[in-house]
Amino acid sequence: MPIPGPGHNSNAFPEAGFATRTVAWRQAKASQKTPSPQVVKMMLARAKELGISYADYASLVRTGGRDIGAFLFTPEGLRLKLGRRLEMPEPVRAKLSQVQACRLLALAPDAERPEDYLEELREVSGLPFTHAAPTPLGDGWSRIRAALHPTFSGLPPQAVALIGAKERDFRLVAAASLAGMVGPEALFGA
Repeated sequence: MPIPGPGHNSNAFPEAGFATRTVAWRQAKASQKTPSPQVVKMMLARAKELGISYADYASLVRTGGRDIGAFLFTPEGLRLKLGRRLEMPEPVRAKLSQVQACRLLALAPDAERPEDYLEELREVSGLPFTHAAPTPLGDGWSRIRAALHPTFSGLPPQAVALIGAKERDFRLVAAASLAGMVGPEALFGA
């Protein structure tokens, strides 16, 4: 019999059928601590600083295991209108100008140089976007990580939340080990 790989339950449940896994999952969920009122109050304040709901913030923190230090935006996540010149809707610019203690990062559209995109994005928005990376959609997971991680400039990937609008963006979250993804409506409204 082959040796179990990393993440295997090491025969803790030798007959681990569906019912056994269900019981184990319920026990694990029940054993999770409920945050104290002081922690909830701090998390509510941080969610407000970031401009997202408490539920979205708590979900990202649970997934990543740490506070959000950056938002990584796809062009769709910024609701940009791509044409000869970028156009950012005023409500999006106004909302992002209120975000506190969080870096603004961007993914450049296909076939656009990240440096040029970053410069134009700063000019159009008047916001301090710090880095831009190419959108590595067709690459393997190791190439996605290699393309995105330098963009975080010292932040762990679990502290970066992707703001995206397409199903394909979930691949970036998984490959780069990001905190998670929320749609632009979570940040900017409907």
